Amino acid sequence: MVTTEQAHSGTHSARAGDVTGSEPFGDSSFYQQFTVPAAQSILSFYHWDYTTDSITFDWQDAYITDTNGTILQTIFHQCENGQTWINQQVDMTPFAGQTVRIKFLVHQDGFGDDTAMYVDDVVLYQPCGTQSPTPTPTPTATPTPTSTPRPTPTPRSQPTPRARPTPAPRPLALIPK
Repeated sequence: MVTTEQAHSGTHSARAGDVTGSEPFGDSSFYQQFTVPAAQSILSFYHWDYTTDSITFDWQDAYITDTNGTILQTIFHQCENGQTWINQQVDMTPFAGQTVRIKFLVHQDGFGDDTAMYVDDVVLYQPCGTQSPTPTPTPTATPTPTSTPRPTPTPRSQPTPRARPTPAPRPLALIPK
């Protein structure tokens, strides 16, 4: 039943059980069906418990079930009168990829001692994405400075001397002295 009697946030919550004084006999329950993502996820909800009885006769339960109602995990089976909002968190990783239900149930024995449970802010948290690891820097070799080669001079051709006619020896005339 959706009610404004108690709310963790906003103005409404859901209630299983009865708080009017004329306790019915039987179970009051509600569930939400959802598909669990493939990545890690956490189911979070708040519950506010009320009773004037003991767990022998009345109780407040929370379960993870399959779509047929078969219980896969009992979150709690209790009969509490805390009358304060309690946050409950459930690791949903074991159910990754499955369609499941979160089920809330209150059992009452019909003898006039009320038991109820309010539930609010049911949320499935999942990571926004995987963070890439920061790469470890690796040293980069710094090149050793080397001299810059200078251009090798290209030999220039030298003018080849031209052959000049060698004068033929002239016979000297000997002049006696």
